[in-house]
Amino acid sequence: LQRAPDLPPETRYAQAAQAGQLFQTALAWDPLNHRAYTNLAAVYMVWDDVPSATRALARAALLSPRAQDAAP
Repeated sequence: LQRAPDLPPETRYAQAAQAGQLFQTALAWDPLNHRAYTNLAAVYMVWDDVPSATRALARAALLSPRAQDAAP
C-alpha cells in the first residue's frame, strides 16, 4: 500500500480497508503473529492513524522473535 503512491487515494483507502480486515482475521487466528501487527501498522499509517500504528508496532516488537532472544 505504501509502495504504490501513484494510486488514487480512494483506491489506497479501499485496499487498506481490505488489508486491515485480513490482518485482523490473521490476528484472531494467531494473536501472537508479530508480522500481522507490523502490517496492520502500515494500514493504520495509510489512514494517518499514528496512535494505532504506534500501538501495533509496539505489540509487534514485544512479540518479535528477536525481542524474545534479547530478553533476560
